[in-house]
Amino acid sequence: MSKGPLASRGYNAHYRYYNAEDSEKEAQVNKAHTNFQELSETLAGLLETVDKEVKPVGTLDKPARTCRELFQSWTHLKSGNYFIDPNEGAAADAILASCNRETMETCINAADSFKVEKKNYMQSEDGYKWIVGDLNEGDEIAYKMDVPQMKLLQSLSTSARQTFTYHCKNSFALEGASHPLKFMTDDQEEETLNIKVESRKLAYDIIHDDCKTKTWTWANTTIEVKSNIPEQLPILDVAAHDIGGAEEELGLEVGPVCFS
Repeated sequence: MSKGPLASRGYNAHYRYYNAEDSEKEAQVNKAHTNFQELSETLAGLLETVDKEVKPVGTLDKPARTCRELFQSWTHLKSGNYFIDPNEGAAADAILASCNRETMETCINAADSFKVEKKNYMQSEDGYKWIVGDLNEGDEIAYKMDVPQMKLLQSLSTSARQTFTYHCKNSFALEGASHPLKFMTDDQEEETLNIKVESRKLAYDIIHDDCKTKTWTWANTTIEVKSNIPEQLPILDVAAHDIGGAEEELGLEVGPVCFS
């Protein structure tokens, strides 16, 4: 019997034939895989570009509503100053806020115009006087964020905190005072400082109270107000009572109000 052309090349020819076919298929698969990788990289690049166009980045032209939103959008961002715009309107009313990545807080400073000089303000009988509203003939403590934006930031938050420091010279703040300091919150509530926690309407910590002796030298008392009702902050004013004597002097600083 005569052998055909394939048979005449022997048994292994079958494997050489199929091996060549497999190699061609493998090359096609590798090419398709390479094309898929290139498409995936291109798609990833496009998605990143879209993210940058859509997600806030904390710049003046692309502000975030809050610092929390910013950090949730970009996990690599560190604490720092970023532009915030709670109403998501025109960039013209965005403000530069201090953003804390660890606490996710959005912190707003008092306006640059706010300043209470350390000095004697009155010589008369002691009595409560609002440091900004009465002694400095102002309305209330102003902040770098306007009121409508602040209200929106409050609504986007679940808690708030703020410190204020009363500078004193021969003036009692809390301990030793028959009439301690009081402060006004953003919801128009007045809180008189009290050493006893159970007697307080609002939650606050006494960081230190060095205005408890009259030594003819400057000292200060710092209070941190904390609330799970964001609408209670920022602080609008602080009132002092022990300020009527010629030797009694005071000053006031407020820290940023921080929402989270």
